[in-house]
Amino acid sequence: MLPTVVNRMSYIYSALQSPSSIRLLILRRAPKGDSFSLEEVDLDDNPHYEALSYTWQDPDADAIDTHKEATIQMGKSGSLTVTTNLFTILQHLLKALPDQSSQKRIWIDQICINQNDMEERGRQVSIMHRIYGQAGQTLIWLGRPNQNTSVCLDLLRKFGTPALDYTATITTTLLKQLEGRLGEILGHRGKGCDHSFAGP
Repeated sequence: MLPTVVNRMSYIYSALQSPSSIRLLILRRAPKGDSFSLEEVDLDDNPHYEALSYTWQDPDADAIDTHKEATIQMGKSGSLTVTTNLFTILQHLLKALPDQSSQKRIWIDQICINQNDMEERGRQVSIMHRIYGQAGQTLIWLGRPNQNTSVCLDLLRKFGTPALDYTATITTTLLKQLEGRLGEILGHRGKGCDHSFAGP
């Protein structure tokens, strides 16, 4: 469970120390309550962390909910306002931690970049490829589960077995393989769409 806000003062960001510096959000579980803090690291030092890819707003929320915000407490350093979608994600990340002494280091743009500092935002966007590229893994949040979730996950599992070489150059042959695999999954064996990805 996310901690109750006890400090209404807004969190104040410290300036990043170098062009290759980023902040990481530290999520901790503890008997007295979950906590959040920010830690500055330098990408040149190859830090260990994960990254998050998500939408700022919940695509399944109604028009009223998409403008709602929530607040998280950054230790004793003040509070940060985040979108309700990110708040939901943080709840899931905390629940996924294995025990009360666990923590996670993760890069989340909405929190780890000072959104009120346009110069910093520009600099961080310019190294976004490094941030995601150096992450140990990137977690992808597709939204809260609904009636189609299990079907989609099953489709992804079938689509990836056996593995295709996605590192290869995208060619007509690879596209044909992907198209054929999807046709098999859907029960059509690729018929009726043999020329969809035909090259010039």
